Amino acid sequence: MDVLLTHTEEVAMRGYYLRKSPETLTKLAADPDESIRKEVALHPNTPQEVLARLAGDTDEYVRMNVGKNENTLPETLTLLAKDQDWIVRGAVADNPNTPQEVLARLAGDTSEYVRRNVARHENTLPETLTRLAKDQDEVVRWDVVRWNVAANRNTPKEVLTKLAKDKDVGVRIALAMNPNAPVEVLKMLAEDKNATVRMCLLENKKLPLETFRQLAEEDQDESVRRLAAKIER
Repeated sequence: MDVLLTHTEEVAMRGYYLRKSPETLTKLAADPDESIRKEVALHPNTPQEVLARLAGDTDEYVRMNVGKNENTLPETLTLLAKDQDWIVRGAVADNPNTPQEVLARLAGDTSEYVRRNVARHENTLPETLTRLAKDQDEVVRWDVVRWNVAANRNTPKEVLTKLAKDKDVGVRIALAMNPNAPVEVLKMLAEDKNATVRMCLLENKKLPLETFRQLAEEDQDESVRRLAAKIER
């Protein structure tokens, strides 16, 4: 006798098959339920040609997952970088396989979320990071785009030097933790008026021992001195 399944059970059953072969995933890519197609779009076994087809899906979350998938071809990511939905473009900006020229174009995106992801991407070109360092969109308490530029290891030293004077404390905190920040910049931050900046600076192994000891012994804020006492140098 046939057993009738509820819609939820059918979705769960089809979800089970997502753990199967590329052939099964190819079939499920045409499933009428967008929740199944979303899982297919993110699955590591989904064939690249199927991902390319799902890049044109009517559901933005399916396209977003194609943008997230690390197996998605660069040419598919290039196409998705022009998607009308910012969540899709944001996923592309966060994908490690996105071409540098695409990241450069997304650096000028109208969405702060997209620009933020470009700013923290490990393959973003120094000249792109230089442009993003001038980003002025403020989110909540600090500018997340410049925050990520300050934290990025690829950011040119001259840009990091300018960011040491940024009005936003979140930017200076990110810079204080950057292992590639120039020593002269770290010394500048040792005199920052914000105690949290100086505390984060203590964790940076590139900070000269002399500057570390100065903060540990002479800083006006007790919390800075207490933290320094807990760190072995």
